Amino acid sequence: MLSHSAELTGEGRQIINPERLKTIFLRMLTEAGVYLRLYSFASDVIMNDHVIQGVVLESKSGREAVLAKIVIDATGDGDIAAKAGAPYFKGRESDGLMQPATIMFKVAGVDEERAVFPGGFEESFSLPDGDLQELGKKYLPSPAGHVLLYRTTLPGIVTCNMTNCTGVDGTNVEDLTKATLVCREQMDDIVAFLKRYVPGFENCYIISSASLMGIRETRHFKGGGDHNRAGYFRGQGI
Repeated sequence: MLSHSAELTGEGRQIINPERLKTIFLRMLTEAGVYLRLYSFASDVIMNDHVIQGVVLESKSGREAVLAKIVIDATGDGDIAAKAGAPYFKGRESDGLMQPATIMFKVAGVDEERAVFPGGFEESFSLPDGDLQELGKKYLPSPAGHVLLYRTTLPGIVTCNMTNCTGVDGTNVEDLTKATLVCREQMDDIVAFLKRYVPGFENCYIISSASLMGIRETRHFKGGGDHNRAGYFRGQGI
């Protein structure tokens, strides 16, 4: 079913339609008999010795406890594992610094026949005003400075992965707030840059942006070797 949300390009890449994928994922879960509970936040754990017995949920329905034989932490930052006491370190072990945070957004009005699509930091193009990535480093608002542009399944619409905020801890609400403000303030400048320097983007404009910060790195959990913590990782634990 996932193939229904993707299209193959001549570049050998598979492009996903995220709006279609949202519905496909929900359909797959319901067809598999999964009981869905959306709009709920797991705020705490229920422990018995070193084994998770369930989680505490917060929602518009109030606070509730849900017991389970197995709890799978899919929070992205390991929030449940951390609350259960599983050992971890954050960021780079030497200094705790973490990868930058980003808000991706989409622009429409792109002439794809003339446009360029750098997919990585090392990929650049020679333009009338100079090297594309060098232009980005010079004219984009710091700490942004790279040009990453991705095709979508929709004509004239391109995904921009170009905002950037450093010094962010994705497990800290104050940092997440700061990063949101920083990245959103960069968007208009990025669009102005695209219009000025990148072929095919002369008439582009923002049509959508991610609702949440894109966090690349927070907690790294330590697995194995610590026998005193083995209970966290056995069948009824994480």
